[in-house]
Amino acid sequence: MKHVAFVIIEVSGNEYLIL
Repeated sequence: MKHVAFVIIEVSGNEYLIL
């Protein structure tokens, strides 16, 4: 099972996008 998940994490005012 493969799926695409979008997670946005805000750390120290920086945005990290994990695909």
